[in-house]
Amino acid sequence: EGSEWCGEDAILELDGLEGLKYIAEIRGKGFEKNPDDWEDSFLVDSFQEKNPTIKVYRELKKSAKGNLFIRKYVESIEKPPWPQSKRRKRPKYNYSKVHENIQNKKIVPIPPLWVKDLSKNDIKKLAKDFLKELDPEKQEKYLRVFKETEYPYNYGPILEIAKKPNSRKNRRVEYACEALQYFKGTDIRHFALEKLNKTNIPADYLALLIGNYRKGDWKLLRSIAAKYKDENIIHSLVWSYVDIYKTNNTKECKRPLETIYGKLNCGQHRFKILEILHKNGVLSKKILKEMEYDSYDQVRELHGQIIEKRSGR
Repeated sequence: EGSEWCGEDAILELDGLEGLKYIAEIRGKGFEKNPDDWEDSFLVDSFQEKNPTIKVYRELKKSAKGNLFIRKYVESIEKPPWPQSKRRKRPKYNYSKVHENIQNKKIVPIPPLWVKDLSKNDIKKLAKDFLKELDPEKQEKYLRVFKETEYPYNYGPILEIAKKPNSRKNRRVEYACEALQYFKGTDIRHFALEKLNKTNIPADYLALLIGNYRKGDWKLLRSIAAKYKDENIIHSLVWSYVDIYKTNNTKECKRPLETIYGKLNCGQHRFKILEILHKNGVLSKKILKEMEYDSYDQVRELHGQIIEKRSGR
């Protein structure tokens, strides 16, 4: 109890807006059984913040017209039935709460959406604790935090962990690489190129290029995308490809993103890839034509917006 966010977060990552509608329907069914239950708008507001191109409330209300349960959910988040003083409050995360969770080796010391609760002082205190921590399992918990918010000190200790042997028994190396996405450094870039040219698990190291991408890196990224066919591997790669080219605007994104797009089953990530290709002016006529018939609503909407803009209406 109290960890529903974990399943909700996974659904949102997998299915985006459609996942949010699914969550809204399930929660709305709960209100049908228990009229005294309610939901605040935190989940929807956080999803909106992460997806500024989507008019989230408009989309939910559109779905609510034909779905009683989504309507109940929307009504609840817009006007919770309880006065502010009587509403249940979600846990407030601060240094003490996260430190306690790490010491108890809780799987997720803080939900990713709630890292924003932490003050600068909280983050600095956690960073100092991390420097003193020798237990690999607890180091992994700290790195879960610093992959969501920038580590406030020199990245050297994190890079040292990223360089350790990558074990499938834990995700310490993977999280260290994700924590390094906020930093630029020739040593980070050198390590990234070294690993990506020989590793069989490139998804764990791609985040290193988010802050250290250089002209010409498209060749490496395209070769990695071309190497794999398994849909699970492709899906593990696409997260970083999107982040790399959202951070680094360049026409070079065309060939690596087209390569991964052609193997991708995930509608949410097709949409994000197409957004980036369009933004950089390299969306091909062939793909634009396909977009009209895509199974994912947002892709078809993006197609309509592009066509309308080009027609001058």
